Amino acid sequence: MVFDLTDLQTLINLDFWYKQLNERNIFDSPKIVLGTKYDLIDKEHKKNKVDNLIIEQFITKHEEKYFYKTSSKDNYNILLVFKELTKQILNKSQLDYEQLV
Repeated sequence: MVFDLTDLQTLINLDFWYKQLNERNIFDSPKIVLGTKYDLIDKEHKKNKVDNLIIEQFITKHEEKYFYKTSSKDNYNILLVFKELTKQILNKSQLDYEQLV
């Protein structure tokens, strides 16, 4: 589940995707919430930045355990996110990540 850290509307739009998952009874699929464009946060005006409190409320509302801020441009948390999602998928399939790597 991905949103742009510089655009609040993209976080609000994620509600649509959660609704889609709920309508299809896909509650326990591995998910991570990602705030992208972390490299732009300091360059943007404060009014355009998604506030951390709003992010925390969103994550709590959807009962998510995993949230990362990322930057593809700076390669910030990219590998970490892929590893975490891989671990979630393997755990759901009852496979041990440590034995596979």
